[in-house]
Amino acid sequence: AAAILQAASSAPPERQMASAAALGHALAGKHLLIYLGAPDAAGLLAGLNWDGHMYRAGGDYLYIVSTNLGQNKIDRYVERAVQYTVDLTSTPPRARVALTLKNHWDPAVATPWPTAAYRDYLRVYVPWESELLDTSGFADAVETLEECGRTAFAGAVEVAPGTEATVQLEYALNPAVLERGAYSLAVQKQPGLDAWPLQVEVRDASGTHQLAAPLVTDRYYWLTPERLQHGPLPTTPTTSIACVTPKPAPQALAAPTRLAIPRLGIDAPVAPMRVLPTGEMEVPTDGVRIGWYLDSARPGYAGNFVATGHVDWAG
Repeated sequence: AAAILQAASSAPPERQMASAAALGHALAGKHLLIYLGAPDAAGLLAGLNWDGHMYRAGGDYLYIVSTNLGQNKIDRYVERAVQYTVDLTSTPPRARVALTLKNHWDPAVATPWPTAAYRDYLRVYVPWESELLDTSGFADAVETLEECGRTAFAGAVEVAPGTEATVQLEYALNPAVLERGAYSLAVQKQPGLDAWPLQVEVRDASGTHQLAAPLVTDRYYWLTPERLQHGPLPTTPTTSIACVTPKPAPQALAAPTRLAIPRLGIDAPVAPMRVLPTGEMEVPTDGVRIGWYLDSARPGYAGNFVATGHVDWAG
């Protein structure tokens, strides 16, 4: 930070202006997020929408989050487009999200990675207590999650190189999205992604209203009697952090005491083992106990559990 401030303060005025414009673009488009540990400062960043928090005001809400689970860097070759449709004439209102993912990597070109497939763990955040009705295009079952006062529908999507896939979600909105009378929609952009096409369609008693625009920054839509309008997502000063995800309490995992593998005829007590000065692992000194390398994972914890014992024992 000190080097950045020094470079900025010593740069020519025209370069300072260009740098300020680039910084503003990066913050607005969520290519740059800022975290500060002090609560008051964190609240200020949340009010400016510079910290990446999830928007919590009322009305309809849409936030699409992708996570690449593949052993590759294929994201830069993935193109996205979204169509969001809301039917306010239904009771409760019904919504449909259609996300198209195109993997532009040429399948004829060798990759520096094990695979060129795009494997996406997709989460779609919607208003709290919305009910999932139907899905298509997912590689496995879609689960419903609750986070930060929002409901999320999550599942895996796979897109082979040179192909495209369309994922659809249909759900009933929480009727509370209309508690203010007029319809509004907050759409948040995932940090780090370039802009992608977004088409919003709202149907009410007066007809169908459409608006298409690339999602460059977080956007806010509202319906008037004449048409559907949009603008920047409202930001207001705040003194509190918008959302804190609860963390589970740490658990003390006990050391193993017995190991049983019935199909192999193994059932014996476990004793902890270390590494000898020679670099070899200790082994049990008898044929009764099973050795457990105590620096390996304990049962119930992520990682490899390493055990040792004598296949047979001749005294």
